Amino acid sequence: MELDLSKVEFSRNDIRLNINTPKSLNDELAYFIGIHIGDGCLGNYKSSKYCMEYSGHLIDEKDFYSREFKELFKKLFNKDIKIKEVIREKRNCIKLSCKSKAIFTFINKVIAINEGPKKDIVIPMVIKNSKYMKYFLKGLADSDFCLSFKSKNNSPNNNPSISISSYSTELVKEVNKELNKMGFITYTRFEFFRKRYEKKYLSNLIEINGIKQLELWMKLIGFNSQKHLTKYLIWKKFGFCPPYTSLPEREAILKGDLNPYSFYKSTPKSL
Repeated sequence: MELDLSKVEFSRNDIRLNINTPKSLNDELAYFIGIHIGDGCLGNYKSSKYCMEYSGHLIDEKDFYSREFKELFKKLFNKDIKIKEVIREKRNCIKLSCKSKAIFTFINKVIAINEGPKKDIVIPMVIKNSKYMKYFLKGLADSDFCLSFKSKNNSPNNNPSISISSYSTELVKEVNKELNKMGFITYTRFEFFRKRYEKKYLSNLIEINGIKQLELWMKLIGFNSQKHLTKYLIWKKFGFCPPYTSLPEREAILKGDLNPYSFYKSTPKSL
């Protein structure tokens, strides 16, 4: 699918650095757009013009953003993105940023993603009108979905649940519609308040629950992020995945260096 690049604006610095913008939509660009919708932001302020920012969990998403996403960004735009670790009292994160008028106007005017807060963000029309929806959903999932395994009545954490929460009602409704088209059975909840970091936020939720639904996800969409893949692989190997584990801990479990049962005070039923 060819893109109309007539609205892309190149600064002198963009030209000097040989910045590129994709000429057509493909699976990699659709995946990038999903990541941007999930964890990205466009900022155009007096102190910081034409800025793109992305952030993720410092431990669980550090490798994904510092390696996979950085390489994808370079491949799409021929631009190196800056990486720094941000240490905060409540949440440490890895932050990636760059400035480019060409990339900014490409995302803003060609892909049609608004700058600033993402309260009213939706799936871009360029994705809706394409065959690349599953790649967009994979990017959104790698950046903004949660894969967890729930426990019931002291059973092991063996009940899979894929979820996304967002304060954009329209985004969640549109994602839910696309998931239903693909055969997923979803539970939804719209415009409710939830507490995060001691503050209340308006939220919208999609959940996809059950073993058959998880296997359908892995068949049709899948994950690239090790944050999700390690949980899935532990569940496949042991039949459960303990909660509240970090990526290094899950990697150690898969290598055989850490016992997954050690995360339970007492052995759950059925283990």
